[in-house]
Amino acid sequence: MRYKWKAIVSFKIFRLLIVIVLWIGMMASLNYKKNIQKKDSEEILLLLRQYRIANKYTYEMEINSINNYENSVDKREKENWISFYKWNEKSLKSLIELGEKKGCYSDEFQEQYRRYNMILNLQATNTFWYFENKNYTFNNVFKVKLNEHGSSFKLDTLPFDISLFANQGAILEEGKRKNQKMNELIASFNFDEYDGKVLSNEKGSPYTFLSVLFGSNDYFSFFVEIGSLCWSICLIMYWNNNNSIKAEYLLPVTRKKIWIQNTNYFISSFCSILLIGILTWFSYWGIKYGFSGLFYNMYSAFGNFTGLKTYEHSNEYTYLGISKVYYNYIIPSGMGEFKGVTHVYSTVSYAKFFFLFAVLGGLKIVFYSVLGSAIGFLTEKNRTKLVLSTAVLVIIMFGKTLGLNGIYNPFGIGNCWMITNGGSTYTWLTAVITYVIWILVIVVFVVLTIEKKDCD
Repeated sequence: MRYKWKAIVSFKIFRLLIVIVLWIGMMASLNYKKNIQKKDSEEILLLLRQYRIANKYTYEMEINSINNYENSVDKREKENWISFYKWNEKSLKSLIELGEKKGCYSDEFQEQYRRYNMILNLQATNTFWYFENKNYTFNNVFKVKLNEHGSSFKLDTLPFDISLFANQGAILEEGKRKNQKMNELIASFNFDEYDGKVLSNEKGSPYTFLSVLFGSNDYFSFFVEIGSLCWSICLIMYWNNNNSIKAEYLLPVTRKKIWIQNTNYFISSFCSILLIGILTWFSYWGIKYGFSGLFYNMYSAFGNFTGLKTYEHSNEYTYLGISKVYYNYIIPSGMGEFKGVTHVYSTVSYAKFFFLFAVLGGLKIVFYSVLGSAIGFLTEKNRTKLVLSTAVLVIIMFGKTLGLNGIYNPFGIGNCWMITNGGSTYTWLTAVITYVIWILVIVVFVVLTIEKKDCD
């Protein structure tokens, strides 16, 4: 065993692959660094001034239209909106003055800005809250959270009634009804964000860096597919050239056992390559920003771990923390297009999410390593190995564009992070089943072929 690992570490391609993983990590780090760069105070103040102009315009429109409401209920709701716009104007003015005086990163400004954003979130959530019975109101559903943060939000001091916004069923009622489960999830996210218990693409964290490395593009996923396949074949060719494999055949063990042992080396050594590169950059960001956040919340499409068919959606999405949430319907209205999600997303901890991602990613490594090992052991000439591996590489490149997304196409399984998140062409469960089936098929085929050769 020591001899095997010594031979692996001394192999030049082993070191080359480590350099490639480190380079991919460096590129991801550069992209990540752009995301977490703080806006300067002037940018934040400019944004607040723009909000103030838009709020003033909407306020004037509401003032001009209030006399058109004869119904006392409608008029009360309209007056509530006007009170909200007045409060918003006052709050924005106060924030801008405080930012100009003490800076937008002073503790005083950040605390006031945080409360302001949370009240806006509560108001927006109530506006699009849908309920068919009086017990299913926002205040009842989130009663515990509201009581817990009552002193921070100071809702009783506001000049408007947030709960009144939820009674306006005429505002995009169809969209509110369809989007209710998503609205509840967003409300939960807002409370978690206020408590600082969610990961964000704009805040430094080693866990957020991993989401950029694995999920923001397909470079890492593509490298794992090609790298694990080529690593297995190159290592076999290397050992064939120095007669290591032939020497093993002289030992009193079966060829089947030799193949299994060597395949385990291929898998474990490739995982070592990935871990060296990943942990290097993970440690860098962890030392810089700390390692808290492992059990913060993430969001994944409900049914992704139990169903075999993914839900249909558009290519447009929004972020909840570091989780992508895809829109799957659009309702035109006088206020513009109303985009939403009817497919329920579930809350999972980052630790659980990463474990599920690691299971799927590990199966991908095993599949391509076993496939490369099969090609290497069942073909005698190096030229044949190269031809077959090249053919597989072509299939990998085009397998995701063939439109074959069932268990019969393991090459169509793409980015494991996005599959675990939900919204990909495969559900997590389908991808796991696909890899398990094809790994077993390859293993059985190789074992039967080797046993037949032994009998001959």
